Amino acid sequence: MANLIDAARRGRRSGAALKIRLAEIRSKAGTALVFVFEGRDDVGPYETWVGRIDESLEYIPLPGSGKGQLLDLRQRLQRDQTGLRQNTYFFLDRDYDLLRTQTPDADVFCTHTYSIENCLVSKRILASILIDEFRLDQYRDRVVDILKHFDALLNDFLEIMREPNWFIYLRASTSARSGSISDQIAAFVHIHWQSVSRAYTDDTLPDLIPVSCRSDSSSTEADTFARLDPHTHYRGKHLLGFFLSWLDALSHAVENGDTSFFSERIAHKFNRGALTLRNLASRSELPRGLAEFIGTLRST
Repeated sequence: MANLIDAARRGRRSGAALKIRLAEIRSKAGTALVFVFEGRDDVGPYETWVGRIDESLEYIPLPGSGKGQLLDLRQRLQRDQTGLRQNTYFFLDRDYDLLRTQTPDADVFCTHTYSIENCLVSKRILASILIDEFRLDQYRDRVVDILKHFDALLNDFLEIMREPNWFIYLRASTSARSGSISDQIAAFVHIHWQSVSRAYTDDTLPDLIPVSCRSDSSSTEADTFARLDPHTHYRGKHLLGFFLSWLDALSHAVENGDTSFFSERIAHKFNRGALTLRNLASRSELPRGLAEFIGTLRST
């Protein structure tokens, strides 16, 4: 029974299952633009970004179940003779494995960052949140101070996350992947409005990020990893988790008058739950290359 259940789950996550859903869309919408995303969480940010680029562009979103499923579908469509491939476009995260064994082409947009979450953490976004949600429009000098403070904490966080991301990088270079990567940010770092410190240990890290090839890593891999930009290329879910948790800590400190930025308590309307990916995308810079990619579709 367990084997049957596992097989059913694999079937739902295969490119074949996604191809059936695409065929259903095509049966109703013909050759309309279809944008295939890695997951449902991607739909909101991309809708926001695409709308900012061209609010008149119409497309049908098709969320999948991960990069593997999308690449499987793309491979199947390259062999398909029924026309399903026409006007079908894929939106993928760079991660550490890019398009794996597949070749880039005009049907694929791949982020220049590890994932879309990396695009949702910046001083631009933080300034917007401080002015709008924290109601600090009358404290512009304090906003500048907080931005500088966050920048320093962000650097500390990225340094702490260097080893976890090295583990993730090694996982991407092998097919022998057991277990899954933990996205529980509290397991990696302790977050205070004033500081960030390491929570994982040498003993707990292998459980948080299972990897089987640490001893086989080459100096070339290490050199390549060392050249990556941490803010851009470290795992985005961890980065966003840190950002939101720190904002939560800052909001409590500001409201209670416990920070060094103000001499009094500051009432605000900050609500972490309201900071959806769509909300953050409305404040962010556009992902690099997306405007150009969407521009090629305007005449489609």
